[in-house]
Amino acid sequence: MTQAPPQRLEADYVIVGAGSAGCALAHRLTDAGHRVLLLENGGPDADPWIRVPLGFARNAYNPKLAWLYETEPVPGLDGRRLVWPRGRVLGGSSSINAMIYVRGQPEDYDGWAAAGCKGWSYDALLPLFQRAEGYRGAHGLDYGTDGPIGLADPPFAHPLHEQFIAAGEALGHDYNPNFNGNGQRGVGRYQLTVRDGRRSSAAAYLRQPRPRGLLRVVTGARVTRVLFENDRAAGVAFMRDGRMHQALAGAETILAAGAIGTPQLLQLSGVGCATLLHRLGIPVVLDQPAVGANLMDHLNVRVVMRCRGPSLNTLRRSAWRQAAAGVRYLATGRGALAGGPMTMGLFARSRAGVATADLQLHFLAFSAAATAGSVHAFPGMTISCVPNRPASRGHLEIRSSDPDVAPRIVPNYLREAADAEALVDGLMLARELFATRAFGAQAVEEMSPGPSVRTRADWLAYGRAHAGTAFHPCGTCRMGADAGAVVDPQLRVRGVQDLRVADASVLPSIVSGNTNAVSILVGEKAADLLLRRDPSFPLTQESHP
Repeated sequence: MTQAPPQRLEADYVIVGAGSAGCALAHRLTDAGHRVLLLENGGPDADPWIRVPLGFARNAYNPKLAWLYETEPVPGLDGRRLVWPRGRVLGGSSSINAMIYVRGQPEDYDGWAAAGCKGWSYDALLPLFQRAEGYRGAHGLDYGTDGPIGLADPPFAHPLHEQFIAAGEALGHDYNPNFNGNGQRGVGRYQLTVRDGRRSSAAAYLRQPRPRGLLRVVTGARVTRVLFENDRAAGVAFMRDGRMHQALAGAETILAAGAIGTPQLLQLSGVGCATLLHRLGIPVVLDQPAVGANLMDHLNVRVVMRCRGPSLNTLRRSAWRQAAAGVRYLATGRGALAGGPMTMGLFARSRAGVATADLQLHFLAFSAAATAGSVHAFPGMTISCVPNRPASRGHLEIRSSDPDVAPRIVPNYLREAADAEALVDGLMLARELFATRAFGAQAVEEMSPGPSVRTRADWLAYGRAHAGTAFHPCGTCRMGADAGAVVDPQLRVRGVQDLRVADASVLPSIVSGNTNAVSILVGEKAADLLLRRDPSFPLTQESHP
């Protein structure tokens, strides 16, 4: 029995991945009149819990909505393996994340530009951030207000939130009403990707008005490899419903499958370390050892306090309170369900001599045994510590030529001593915040780690035993002006033609904050580069290095 020939789909641009960057890019290209085929491995974003901001815990580890990757044992975390959820649904991880919108610090981007990434300074990128933003709130001068991504100040406040702000101020951290405004340091409320009480994911780009027939979105499309004609990327092959298809690009192919999916797909297609590819029997298109290297992520470690008064644990452990909150949310779009799990934060320097904030602390008016676990039976509150500028670098590589086999992920958390020191500094700051008079009698007992942890060595041991991912992997297809970078500052894959990468894998270094905003930014930037609208490059763009 002969197999049916693959179905051929054609467009001007083929984009792999309908996540934060891919959705932004698809919208901008079709808005300019181009035919775009957008391929997404996951399904539609139809699950109603995706829309509910407090549904994060239900979504992040739901195998119907997320790839649940597992790392290799991490020596710096007592040999533990971590689960890394990544979105497998329209909107990608922006459909399952905690909705915190932090651009990062201007210094993050200016460092890229200083290293040779022309056009990637903060001043050059700010208009693209603002183009994406549809902010409604008190800080409109700092944001765009007409973009597809809904942004809002937290619509729900718990009394413990105000105590956290007062605790930060008591320790000398100024109140900061807008972490994306004039400076990031301080304590305050996050802006959230929420509109009218509902999550605003990158899939909002796909619902913008556009000429009919220009955008085709195919869900359930498992891309298996890039199709090369000599050194030109002609499109991709993908499986859907048990049948192989081809998607052919008249202009260019763009990989936006994320920090895990994009390097995996490049390696499967013959772009990667030649030694690895030979071992797996994959024909080498380009020997590029940097594919999969430079892996970065933020760690997250929690300090949990039992409190005297009610916390959100009370709501989440009471069926009738949940029902009442649900009725209020459905009727008004407000209340506890309308707020994300983390709406308050503090950005601080770990120690004197650090130029800008390198710690991010999240405050949660509830506590749980794990990131997406059941809440504690007691009323609790949590401060999560995230060192924002890790020096440690990991890598990932495919294990097999089979695209359904997950890659080998080696994050190398806490490999560098500076990362361990910053983590300890942050955890000690969390305890200091709970000990201030601002929390007063509310802070009854430190449940985790508890009073037995006293020295810096104790804190580090606690961190190694309990740290988890902050869900921010990036950097595995590093952008740079040097020949060793995977992509150049125009996001073109070096050494081949008509192939670009547009997702968080291109980040040369991790930004100081959550990574959804920068991922959307990369999609917006890629659109300007493809449409020859980027002011950093001439209309006739520079030849490929």
